[in-house]
Amino acid sequence: MHHRILPIAILLAASSVGASDRNVERERLDFFESKIRPVLVKQCYECHAVDSKKLSGGLLVDSRQGLLQGGESGPAIVPNAPQESLLISALKHDDFEMPPKGKLSQQVIADFEKWIDDGATDPRDTTKQVIRPESIDIASGPGGSPADSSLARIKRSMSLAGQAASDTLGIAGVWSG
Repeated sequence: MHHRILPIAILLAASSVGASDRNVERERLDFFESKIRPVLVKQCYECHAVDSKKLSGGLLVDSRQGLLQGGESGPAIVPNAPQESLLISALKHDDFEMPPKGKLSQQVIADFEKWIDDGATDPRDTTKQVIRPESIDIASGPGGSPADSSLARIKRSMSLAGQAASDTLGIAGVWSG
């Protein structure tokens, strides 16, 4: 009889540990969504998001990957190590002063420290990286080759269509594309 109870007890214990882990993960996700993401959106995205007019310091904070990769100064966060995370240093206005408009409250900084200390749960997998070229030559396109340019492809197809029409109608040189 005792031999049958032991496996059941082990299974019940294991399933309660799994449920407990899921609850902890859910709490951390809820914490991120209620305490961290709103601050990032309101205070940081203007200069540190993929759709920023001008990306500052090469740092993207609109994805977990961006925070882990960091910018010109290194990783913004080190999960489970707020003391090693440049983001915390910047929020405290130690090395960098972020946000530049003014220091956030001690409670908000404490929330970021807790979030990073708990592993920096962040459901935002990746951001679509927008590569903004320094300049674009319209004739050759961003790839530098007319073959890569949508405009060049359109012009080429219009030219071919015009050539086909002029060949069909027996009119030479009507369409020059």
